[in-house]
Amino acid sequence: MKWIFWLILIVFLVLASFLTTLPLIIVMILLVYLFYRDSSWVLVLAFIFGLFLDVQGVGHIGRSSIFLLFFIFIVSLYERRHEIDTVPFVFFAAFIGSFLFLEVLGYDYIFIQSFANSIIAITAFIVISRLRGKDEVLNS
Repeated sequence: MKWIFWLILIVFLVLASFLTTLPLIIVMILLVYLFYRDSSWVLVLAFIFGLFLDVQGVGHIGRSSIFLLFFIFIVSLYERRHEIDTVPFVFFAAFIGSFLFLEVLGYDYIFIQSFANSIIAITAFIVISRLRGKDEVLNS
């Protein structure tokens, strides 16, 4: 199962950096945090993937990394007070994170892209949850 998860992450990274303007990196980092919960490891991964995204997009180095670190920080603060292993949380976290990411980086059509990214996040969350055998997560 672990190799399928890493395969999905690599596909999202390639799509986000080369083929689309959808911020799939938000979905990627959110899913890694939801399924592994080791925040120090996720923070390092967010920083590295943000740098990779900035280098591929020929943007300001570190802008995406700082945003991704802030995003994981906010999700970890929310986790302490509420349940985050639910489909509604994944939808709203991906939507708000994508919306802010696209707004900060100056993209167009941010509402449509954020909504599409949220649908992709829900789909990936359900697929990975089913593969991991966490069907009880989907019922809550």
